[in-house]
Amino acid sequence: SYESIGVLLAGISHEIFNPLSGIHGPLDNLENLLIKYNLSDNPKVKKYYNVMRFNLKKVENIIKNMKLLFSKGNLIYSEINSNRIIKEVIQEVCENNLFNKSINISFTRQDKIYFTGNYTAMTQILTNLIRNSIDAIGDSSGEILVSSVINKQSRQIIIKDNGCGIPEETQQNIFQPFYTTKETGKGTGLGLYLSKFLLLKMGYDLRVDSEKGKYTEFRIILNKSID
Repeated sequence: SYESIGVLLAGISHEIFNPLSGIHGPLDNLENLLIKYNLSDNPKVKKYYNVMRFNLKKVENIIKNMKLLFSKGNLIYSEINSNRIIKEVIQEVCENNLFNKSINISFTRQDKIYFTGNYTAMTQILTNLIRNSIDAIGDSSGEILVSSVINKQSRQIIIKDNGCGIPEETQQNIFQPFYTTKETGKGTGLGLYLSKFLLLKMGYDLRVDSEKGKYTEFRIILNKSID
């Protein structure tokens, strides 16, 4: 049941989050040493250091969002500019070079959408969806198109890739907890579940359209507003 999953995730997140605080100190010391010995501008050193920082932050955000799933309190909301948050997420993913260089990530249509939501959660959701697209393309060349679209019917943030696609018979399962089509060790089956759950909690929705071998398109539906 979801209640049992909640108890499990709460316990896991608590056990993982505490040791993470012991990583920040050594990383800060490492940064000081890199500066002291004039290594901070070395491309390889800078790349590996940024990857460590990026993934530490990513783990922390995942744990925070796991806690949000089953928190009885209200989320902290603020006004979010769709274009700003999308650009920030794309920049962070690209700067850390965590994907095949033959994958092109583009922010195409840029209708400016203002909506109310939890900034940390939205950052994690967008990161999850872009990372899913990167994994779907894999070692092949491909492109990921991100857009914010306003029309008469809806306001949407769309992430579309030309990767492997999702078979029709499994699309109904991808938002279930612990369900994954990725290879062992490459996915927890929680990313899309967390994204969907958090969007619903904020009053929005996440939908998918895909064709195996051609494309996958995730649409964040921002029609509703939080009072």
